[in-house]
Amino acid sequence: MSYRIDTRTMNALLTTTLDDYSAEMADTIFGSHYAYYMFKEAGCFKSQDGGAFLREPVMFEVNDTVEWVSGYQNLNTTPQDGMTDGIMPWATMAGTVTISREEERMNSGKARLMSLIDKKLEQLNSSLIETMNAAFFGLGKFNAAQTTVKQMAGLMSLIPEDPTAYDAAGLSGAQPWWQNKVTDNAGSPFKWVPDAGDTPLEATGPKAMRRLYNNCTKSSGGSPDIILSGQYMYESYEGGATVLQRYSDDKLASVGFDNVKFKKAKMSWDQDVMSSSITKAEAAASKACAYFINTSTWEIVYDSQSLFSHEGFREPHDQLARTAPVVFMGNQIIKNRRKNGIMVDANIIVIE
Repeated sequence: MSYRIDTRTMNALLTTTLDDYSAEMADTIFGSHYAYYMFKEAGCFKSQDGGAFLREPVMFEVNDTVEWVSGYQNLNTTPQDGMTDGIMPWATMAGTVTISREEERMNSGKARLMSLIDKKLEQLNSSLIETMNAAFFGLGKFNAAQTTVKQMAGLMSLIPEDPTAYDAAGLSGAQPWWQNKVTDNAGSPFKWVPDAGDTPLEATGPKAMRRLYNNCTKSSGGSPDIILSGQYMYESYEGGATVLQRYSDDKLASVGFDNVKFKKAKMSWDQDVMSSSITKAEAAASKACAYFINTSTWEIVYDSQSLFSHEGFREPHDQLARTAPVVFMGNQIIKNRRKNGIMVDANIIVIE
């Protein structure tokens, strides 16, 4: 025999279920995407309690008080500048879960109703994953001057083919100290298996990867630890690698991410990888496109009260339904752009 649940009990039941999902949602969403997972493992996620903007200090000059000294030599106490703030705007994403009164009655009984809510929450979760993943590779809100753009900043503006076109964090891309590294092949496709006559016996693709990796490693701050490419480049590198090069990280493999190692970086692929000159379809099937990322230079900052949080189910005055919004508020910020790079099959300006 079915039974009726009164409004207060229903709201409490639905909200408790949503509480359980909300507590796990960030782990599920950020654990389903290779780069987000790697950022989380590297400790790149940071909570901020509101504020008009996201602010992170950025270093653009060295401290020139450092020197060799002897005896009673006076130390250099010249005040140092060389620091500025990178400023990023907030970006907000929201989705809703709605259950109509008709659906409640058609699924009367606690078990059936909870099954329905579970399916609706799983659907929302999948959509949040796809939306966050797509944003990661787009342009988005890369500086505070963008008042009409809604999506959070992505790789196309934070590690672009043309750094001068995107003033990430409000810092001029024309400044050499703020430019990411760029490698191309003058519009010709990279080769992944060397021809018999090549001297030395090395294909142009792996050679360019090594060059870009080393360029990103220059000066202090470490090396790229993530390489994120399109499917074509990943398969080309994997297929052309020697037996000694073709090894992967077992931990990443155990959580479902195909990967191969390149130097100290862990390389994987994503269907949404693209750049200004390489479409998703080209990156998937015919052209090299890869981002070399140093996670020590990144943060994903989120509002402390908006990490896929909710405010319970509400009943609109003009609908026989209950709706619960789920909200993420945050953005990506890059703190040292020159320690990151992009490699593409294109004819663009090389930055080393």
